[in-house]
Amino acid sequence: MKSVFEDLVKVSRGGSIGYKCKSIASAPAAYRAIEVQPLAGQGKVMVTLFSATRTVNAISPASNWGDLVGSVVSVQLLDESAHRMSLVLNHEKLIGAADAPWLEVPDPSWLVNESEWRSMVGMVRELRPPLQRVINSVLRKDDDLEGFLTLGASLGDHHAERGGLLRHTLECMQVVKAQGAPRRLDLDLAISAAALHDIGKCREYTGVGPGSRLTESGQLLGHMLAGYRMVCEALKLGDLDERESLALLHCISASEAPSWVGLRSPRMSEAVLVNGCDRLSGRLEPLRPPSGSVGWYQPRAYRKQPVLSLG
Repeated sequence: MKSVFEDLVKVSRGGSIGYKCKSIASAPAAYRAIEVQPLAGQGKVMVTLFSATRTVNAISPASNWGDLVGSVVSVQLLDESAHRMSLVLNHEKLIGAADAPWLEVPDPSWLVNESEWRSMVGMVRELRPPLQRVINSVLRKDDDLEGFLTLGASLGDHHAERGGLLRHTLECMQVVKAQGAPRRLDLDLAISAAALHDIGKCREYTGVGPGSRLTESGQLLGHMLAGYRMVCEALKLGDLDERESLALLHCISASEAPSWVGLRSPRMSEAVLVNGCDRLSGRLEPLRPPSGSVGWYQPRAYRKQPVLSLG
């Protein structure tokens, strides 16, 4: 709920006194406290706050901030529009993973492309709360979140670059939303499944590029079973009902693999959509020409065949 706190502040311009109105305060939100800089002679500090939706510099009384660098804090801000500066109305350290929204990134250097992360966060925020909480819980561990943001989606096939796993996931979510919107299906379920379908890859690989390899989990389980396990653990902590839980698990595990493998083929419209968008993203990525390349032949491959283009 928005606070209705407003204030009138005296300002002096050329000897005359006027008033300007500060904007309405925001609701408390969670940020990572990145840096604190004392403001000389003012008894205040400049605090750099980071979240997936924005980075903001805010002025606050100096008390207690020195111990909060690196912590997730609940902060209520007052935006002072004339100077484009925020003032901290109140703040509180959040204790425990359950209190910290999944979108809070401990280290901004993990964000290879901040706009892609924020796009994904925006889509997740539009989902039903129980599905949001499942995604929150799946990425509650810093190691998993770091892997999701920094690893590729494969060792050398599609989206193999740093940050490729996030990019592939976002592409799938966007195409699922675009193609699912005009169809009669559970769009929230389909987008959630697209967000989680490759989540096990954050435990499957270590590193990107020539030095990348499979982890022990990658060698013994692979990303599908690892991701299925992560989602099952998250479902135990959440409030998604049994039927929706089964539907979500089906959408992330359904496969066109031979029947003897034991995986079910897609049997829900949402699963068909997610499965198709996953394949589309993976197959189109190798066709993206390298930056600066020209001419007929592109040194890329699709199904081990060279790719030809006119440009």
